[in-house]
Amino acid sequence: MGQILLIGAHLLPRWPQQFALGLGFARWPWQLNLVGALLVMAGLTLAIQAFVSLGSSLSPLPEPKEGNRLISSGAYKRCRHPMYQAVLLCSLGVVIGVGSLLHLLLLLLLVLVLGG
Repeated sequence: MGQILLIGAHLLPRWPQQFALGLGFARWPWQLNLVGALLVMAGLTLAIQAFVSLGSSLSPLPEPKEGNRLISSGAYKRCRHPMYQAVLLCSLGVVIGVGSLLHLLLLLLLVLVLGG
């Protein structure tokens, strides 16, 4: 449940605004917006690959479905938890893309929730 709330909280507006950070520019650089967007797209692509790789083994619960085999192909060939990796990649993209300390805190909390 905490994971879902943290992911949803990424829709909150940035805080503080960039000018409050004293970085010397009034707008967040477009290059960082682009890098952030590319990371979010990479994360979404990884999530889709993970969903497709799971096929009928897909479950909203953290425990595997009874009688299913271990998936070790597709996205699961490279990483044990590609859906978690996808969530973290998207979150990092949001942090870089919007330049928000609030979103950085959300990313760090997601790391704690998903790693624990």
